[in-house]
Amino acid sequence: MKKFSNLGLFKSKGRIFKESNNEYRTPFQRDKDRIVHSASFRRLKH
Repeated sequence: MKKFSNLGLFKSKGRIFKESNNEYRTPFQRDKDRIVHSASFRRLKH
C-alpha cells in the first residue's frame, strides 16, 4: 500500500455534489458514461 499513497487514493473526499441513487446504473457506470459521452473525450478519437 505504500506505493499507492502517492496517488492520493485514500485522501479522496468523495463527490462534491450528491447524486440521487439510480436503480439501473451504478455510480461507476454513470461516471464512465459521463466521460465517454463528453465532447473532450470524443475529440480524442480524431
